[in-house]
Amino acid sequence: MSLPIHKIFKFNDLDEQLDIFRQYAYMLQYVPVDKIKRDVDAFGRIENEGELKKALKLDPAKARLSYAHSMSYSYAEARCNEIESNPGGSWHHSLIPAIDLLCLYGDPSKIKELKERWNLFKATRS
Repeated sequence: MSLPIHKIFKFNDLDEQLDIFRQYAYMLQYVPVDKIKRDVDAFGRIENEGELKKALKLDPAKARLSYAHSMSYSYAEARCNEIESNPGGSWHHSLIPAIDLLCLYGDPSKIKELKERWNLFKATRS
């Protein structure tokens, strides 16, 4: 019997976007994105923190997973924009590997453009 996906995803602070993104990206190494999408679709998509706060009252674990699935792609895109505009900047040590993981294992329909930009950025840094 397998553990439901939403039971393995946890975060404590709604303001910790990096932690939410990082946990989601690392989870993708072990849980196929189509399984995550299946669970998110069954529970319902959560697109913002207001919806998340309401959904946490219904089922906190499923709400967290749905929110992470929805926000991680836009979060990675925003961080990529920041990195491109300030390539010499200092970034949190866990951000770069998390973006790599999202590009490797993330939803192909959401990750195509980011993956191209990220690979181009990494190639110019090598």
